[in-house]
Amino acid sequence: MKKNKGITLISLAIMIVILVILASVTMYYGNSIISESKIQDLSTNMLLIQAELKGNLEQYNFEVQSIKPEDTAAIDELKAKYLIGKKLSENPEIEQIFNNLGVQEYGYEYYFLDTETLSSLGLSDVESSEETGYYIVGYTTDSDTSDEEYSSKVQVINTKGYQNNYTIDSIQNI
Repeated sequence: MKKNKGITLISLAIMIVILVILASVTMYYGNSIISESKIQDLSTNMLLIQAELKGNLEQYNFEVQSIKPEDTAAIDELKAKYLIGKKLSENPEIEQIFNNLGVQEYGYEYYFLDTETLSSLGLSDVESSEETGYYIVGYTTDSDTSDEEYSSKVQVINTKGYQNNYTIDSIQNI
């Protein structure tokens, strides 16, 4: 009698189990790499925004020193020139989304950055939308506070964030 040469049912089952384990490991590491990529992309965008706006804030602080504190009209004019974005209070829908995040801090004046504003800053690849998250920037100025901890800072926030982390500092700590 001739022996049948082939694969047995047990060896077939073992091979399937090994393939399932390999596929699971590959999917886990693939998802991990995708998550890290999303964090890096969001962090990079936020750092670019912060860098662009920090220069404007420094210029504002330099020019506001020559203005008397009582001259609020001149100070408001400088804010309109250098503190880029639309006041958050001018867009109630986005202001409500922002308020629900619970990241608002003392001493910051918050502005919304739309895609057009980001593009004018040279960040044409960065989109501010409901899908990708709205970018909100908080400014503090030397004239706003005497507390050194809050003086001249730019805080960047994305309303979508990543795993309940919305500010640039919290996203970089992941």
